[in-house]
Amino acid sequence: MVSRKDGEPLYELPSSVGMLEAARGTVFFLDWQWLRSRKDYDRYVALIQPAVRDRLLGVTTGDWVPVEMLHVHYRALDAMGFTREQAFECGVSVGEALHGSMVRTLVRLASHLGATPWVVMGNAPKLWSRSWRGGGFLTVRLGEKSARFDIVKNPAARSAFHRGSVSGVISVGLGWLCNKLVIKELDAARTSDSFSLQVDWI
Repeated sequence: MVSRKDGEPLYELPSSVGMLEAARGTVFFLDWQWLRSRKDYDRYVALIQPAVRDRLLGVTTGDWVPVEMLHVHYRALDAMGFTREQAFECGVSVGEALHGSMVRTLVRLASHLGATPWVVMGNAPKLWSRSWRGGGFLTVRLGEKSARFDIVKNPAARSAFHRGSVSGVISVGLGWLCNKLVIKELDAARTSDSFSLQVDWI
C-alpha cells in the first residue's frame, strides 16, 4: 500500500495481486521486430541457451509465455549492452503496436474534453493486463503535472532493458497530451521485484 504522504494513488491495487507469472507472446515478437530493424536479432538468438532456444523462439503472439522464458529473454537483451535510451526506443515501438489504437481513442476523447495525461493514466491497469498476467501497475499523483508509476510483484524488474522498455511504453500516448514529457527511474525505490518511474510534463 502506498502511503498518502508519498502521493495520492489514482486507484487501489487489488489485494489479490500476485507475482507476475506470464507475458503475452506479442511482447516478445515486438521486441524481436525491433531487434531485426537494427540487424541485432541474430546476435540475440546466439545468446539464448540452446536448451531453451527452440521453446522461446517458438512462442506465438497469442501465447501466455511463462516468466521463466521472460527471464531468458531479458538476460539476453541485457547482455547485448543496450543503453537505457535504446531500451526506451524499443518500448516506444512496442507501445505503439500494442496500445496505439486504444490510446489514440483515449487521446481523441481527452482532447475534446480538454483533458490531460491523467485520462490515460487512469486506464493503466487495463493496458497492463493486455500484456502481463500477474504483477501490478499503480499510478500515484504527486502533483498537478507529476506522477509516479509503481510496477510491483514483477521479477523482471532486475532487467535494465525491461525497465527502460517499460518507460518507453508509458511514453506512448502521454506525450500526445502534453508539450514535453520527462520519465526517470527512481533508483532508490528499486527492489528485486519492483521499480518506480516518475513522470513530469508541461
